[in-house]
Amino acid sequence: RPREVEDLIELHERYGVRLHTVVSGDDDLSTADGRMIARIKGNVDAAEAERTAERVSRAALQAAQAGKWHGGPRPFGFESDGVTIREVEAVAIREGYGLIVAGGSLGTVMRLWNGRGLYTGRTGRPWTLAGVREVLASPRYAGKRAYRGEIVADAEWDPIVDEVTW
Repeated sequence: RPREVEDLIELHERYGVRLHTVVSGDDDLSTADGRMIARIKGNVDAAEAERTAERVSRAALQAAQAGKWHGGPRPFGFESDGVTIREVEAVAIREGYGLIVAGGSLGTVMRLWNGRGLYTGRTGRPWTLAGVREVLASPRYAGKRAYRGEIVADAEWDPIVDEVTW
């Protein structure tokens, strides 16, 4: 990043640090031309990083709009493919929604899941209130695909509960 290049130039000016790279060659920070080249490389690299981030964001949005799973840790209620329902956890999720709809608390759901040894899909740790809230609030369980907090499509996976219950 350009800011890091300026930090390297400052280190050179203070301590005589020399810059050696594996791919881009060496830049002589003791000359105006060397500093200029280092700054140009820093700006070109920053632009490429931004273009890559834009491509990744566009691809993530397109996948979301197609209802695809984005990958990552195994979501509770699903197998590691993020699509196949893990029925023993799905039963507990349905019971959790049922408890909440009937006026129960997140604490009741948390104790139910932990009492059955059904720990979090991501870390395998016991449930917290925040974790239970996150699951029950997630559109994933109604078969919806969200992107940056907004529902953008029906998901490629089957819902665990209907949309009204969710």
